Amino acid sequence: MNGETGETIKAVVRIVPEEKYPFKILEARTSNKEKISVTMEEKQSEKGVEYLITVFNLQNTPTRYFEKVILKTDSKLRPELEINVYTNITDKKS
Repeated sequence: MNGETGETIKAVVRIVPEEKYPFKILEARTSNKEKISVTMEEKQSEKGVEYLITVFNLQNTPTRYFEKVILKTDSKLRPELEINVYTNITDKKS
């Protein structure tokens, strides 16, 4: 994610399970609740269920950081999925 101080910085990831390997996402959490927050929305699409994972920056100062979103699933193959979150926040240009 990239942005300037004072603006909303967020990213959305769409996850669509394949028919061959179906799974449900049971929980979405972050590696650091002080830097990022996450929401999850389950939707029906033409391909079946899809998940919209929205990650929000919580920092208000210029910084760079790396965190993770951890998704708990009901899959025996992949009980957890990780989404790497790289963020670069710069001073607002005048």
